[in-house]
Amino acid sequence: MKRIVVYSVIIGCVASLFLGACSNENEIFPSKPEVADGNRIVLDIASATLPVSRAVEATGAEVKVGHVDVLIFGADEKRVHHERISPAMNGKTGTLALSAKREQFTAGEAYRVYLVANSVLPKEDFAAVADLAGLKSLTQQSRDIHVTGLGNNAPEAFLMDGIARQKGSAGDNVVLNRAGQTEDTLLESTLRRAAAKIVVVITQGEEVRFTEDPATAGAVYYLRNMPYTTSVLSGVDGEAELMSTLPAAPSDYFKWDLEAAPKKIVVTAYAYAHDWNDKSQLENEVRLIVNIPLAAKQNDGTQEFGEVMDSYYQIPVSKDKKLERNTCYYVTATVNAPGAQDPSEPETLQNVEYSVVEWEDKTVNVGGESERPIFLYVNEEEMAMYNMESDNTTLHFSSSMPVEAEVTGAYYIDKFGQETNVTGAIRDQISATPAEGLSGNIAVHSPVPTNNAIRYIKLKVSHKDNPTISREVTVAQYPLEYITNIQGWYSYRDDFGANGADGKPTTYELLNGEDVAGKTFQSSIKQRRVACSWDSGNWSYSNQSEGFFRSKVAKSKSDGTSDIYYYSWQQTGGLRGYRYSINESIGNLNNARMYHVRITATSSEYTLGKPRITDGKTDSGQDNAKLVSPSFMIASQLGAVSGANEALAASHCEQYVEVYKDATGMAIHLNDWRLPTEAELKIIAKFQQTEGSAVDVVLGGRNYFSASGIVDLGQGNRGNFLRCIRDVYDDETVNQ
Repeated sequence: MKRIVVYSVIIGCVASLFLGACSNENEIFPSKPEVADGNRIVLDIASATLPVSRAVEATGAEVKVGHVDVLIFGADEKRVHHERISPAMNGKTGTLALSAKREQFTAGEAYRVYLVANSVLPKEDFAAVADLAGLKSLTQQSRDIHVTGLGNNAPEAFLMDGIARQKGSAGDNVVLNRAGQTEDTLLESTLRRAAAKIVVVITQGEEVRFTEDPATAGAVYYLRNMPYTTSVLSGVDGEAELMSTLPAAPSDYFKWDLEAAPKKIVVTAYAYAHDWNDKSQLENEVRLIVNIPLAAKQNDGTQEFGEVMDSYYQIPVSKDKKLERNTCYYVTATVNAPGAQDPSEPETLQNVEYSVVEWEDKTVNVGGESERPIFLYVNEEEMAMYNMESDNTTLHFSSSMPVEAEVTGAYYIDKFGQETNVTGAIRDQISATPAEGLSGNIAVHSPVPTNNAIRYIKLKVSHKDNPTISREVTVAQYPLEYITNIQGWYSYRDDFGANGADGKPTTYELLNGEDVAGKTFQSSIKQRRVACSWDSGNWSYSNQSEGFFRSKVAKSKSDGTSDIYYYSWQQTGGLRGYRYSINESIGNLNNARMYHVRITATSSEYTLGKPRITDGKTDSGQDNAKLVSPSFMIASQLGAVSGANEALAASHCEQYVEVYKDATGMAIHLNDWRLPTEAELKIIAKFQQTEGSAVDVVLGGRNYFSASGIVDLGQGNRGNFLRCIRDVYDDETVNQ
């Protein structure tokens, strides 16, 4: 997921700690004592939740509130009051006191209080509103919305709206006058902007050089199909009217940052809401058109750069084909070749990246000056490194001030599913280094894991001067061959039904496929298969006696190991019914984890490829014996058996079922098991001997059945053993 975080720092002296930093000339509004007479209606439109590190002035047009129209409607949606308030009348506290008194409103009656800030409509238009429908029908236009706050007849602040709520309540209906009330009525509201914010970062590629003097070289930008009309209230936006803006030269909203690498251009613009899905792109898509004078490598083989004065590009500002209110659209692109010379046919930049988040709405303040917002953007929350120890290109940041990066932790998931910290010399080699300046890449370094486990690295990117403004990133580092695991729950076979493979099987949860409340059943139910044996080339079944395979269930422990038991459905003497019973523990089995092995490259010892399946079983051919599936899972000790022969082993894997619970608690039945190939057995044996390996010793015997016959692993207990595997290509069974 990609996100941008934009912080606007709150005004004034935030707490007594900062009082010494305030002086009279820094006060935005003249101080004026407020008298709480118990009969007022007070609106709080400032937030106390923004983290700050020092007292600073307000942050410009994005948070400025010049005036607020307050409209109050009764239960019948008729307007009962309107007034326009200037925040300067009430000091710098972030509160507005209405001229209307509490006692003017009917005691106990509920009202709705709407706020519209900074509207360019005259107050007479709001005073003429008769009902809520009339307010919803009001629209305004701002042809210079894209340069709000820049002066030269551009709007000084953004249109905002909100609904006031009773302090501490989430409901939209408020009682302004409670019977017997003696204190002021306190309301609070979060104002949200009607505009969308657009930030486009254009980075200089290796094949071009941006001009050092953009103003005189003719650098300009404009928006094509910019929406400039909107409803004053959110949620009722109709069709926006569109226009193309006049070309604008470099300014605070068209900055050329050429001091540090990577060199870049940052364009900031604003527009009203607009949706152009299912509409003509040419006539409706909002695009940034920019002329970037530059020098580009010549095509004559000299590697010299030649000047290109007119180089027009166009960048769609939203991948989702819409702009929404109070939303920030962050776009990044790289220029690596000259654009078009004709501004009417600009070159479309490729490989553009987009991120969309809500424009920070909890920091709207009263009064604003000229400073730009404080922000920190990191293009990824999660990234992956595949068999590489350094990645200098994936992670990118853009910030209003220099940043630092810290490795806050590193861990892997061990063979029992436990989170295990990376320590010692390996931990000391893990680092994250951001580029100098206000934007660039963050280089991540970590030695490639050698224990076949994915390493997870936690990074924190923060402002050097204000660490509370930060972003966190998780890096997943994969070795060439890696293993994850999931906890098994119970096992059974597909043919444990009353009619063999054609019936519904008996499991830990079901008797002959039926779920009966209380787990108590009539004695007439004779077939409740939980065990099987191989007899003269055929399977025979049992309700609970010894057999080649018996159904098992695991009770997991806090350390990731398990207690494993045989289970069966037993007759109770008094009730003459049946119930399930965990009637025998298996002391030498303690691992119910299934291991998922992923291999990404062929070696001299094996060939990577999905083994051939013939008649539902792994083919026994010698060519097949050398194949290793790129992604396969090993059955847990819930499937442990011994004393088999080749025909029995292949048939058993075909019938075997192992069950686990997914992240939602749903039982997932895995029933597509097969015999391993010779090469697959050998690679499992190699992995389980690796120090700190992510797989336990799952092949503890010496001789194991493969599709092509017995494989001697040269270690472990003598005897013939069996462990089934399955191919995994489309499920998400990672460390559960």
